[in-house]
Amino acid sequence: MKKYNRMRLAPKLAVTGLFALLFVLAGMAGCSKNSDSKDNNNPAKYDKSSLGSYSGVLVGSSGYITIDLKPAGASATIVFDDITYQLSSSVAIPAGTNVSGYTLQKDGVKIVMNVNADGSVPQVAVTIPGHDVTAVIFKVTSAVAVENYTGTFSGTDAASPEYNNSGTLNFTISGNNVTLLSKCISGNCDDHTTVTMTGKVTRSGENFVINFNDCNSGNTICTLSFIKNAAGYKAVVPIDAGVQLAVTVKKVP
Repeated sequence: MKKYNRMRLAPKLAVTGLFALLFVLAGMAGCSKNSDSKDNNNPAKYDKSSLGSYSGVLVGSSGYITIDLKPAGASATIVFDDITYQLSSSVAIPAGTNVSGYTLQKDGVKIVMNVNADGSVPQVAVTIPGHDVTAVIFKVTSAVAVENYTGTFSGTDAASPEYNNSGTLNFTISGNNVTLLSKCISGNCDDHTTVTMTGKVTRSGENFVINFNDCNSGNTICTLSFIKNAAGYKAVVPIDAGVQLAVTVKKVP
């Protein structure tokens, strides 16, 4: 059988290797006495503010997150390994100000959030006991929705199955911008750190392609082409004879 000069699948497909080496709501204000409440749920009200809604994905195992910042405080929902965590804080958030170190926590689960006064550059750190969590979020606005996808990858080598590996691969899309988080979990992993990649999305009907930034096509997977199926979406990238990367994801709230 063809050998690969002992270049394990890890240099080809392991996720630190895989990608480092190979690669909403809409409320309408009315004239009733409830119009203020409805307006509070309209993303346009906070389009250029640190207040408003944020959404993204988590890796460490796997999940997704939504955060709502309002003048009277904040609330958040984390879905992680199919467990839902609800967090809240009554600490006021003045409109038009930077948010720095804003914390929500309950029973050992903690969120610490930073965002500029105009809603740009949102960042979040998530703590869940027993996990090393990496998170990425985007702001939800009246013009730009946020889409979250969670799933897995698998790298297979038909000739050398001892080099097979698999892990978590999640990403979040804002407009045509995407940030992807991946982590090798089992099999032939270089290590178990989370890799972050950014790129752009192009769409064709229900299908879409992620084109990664700063990509050298000589040694990196530069695109993932997702085709919709009954279970969600799948992308398959041939690497060599009998060697491939397969990614399956589904869209989540």
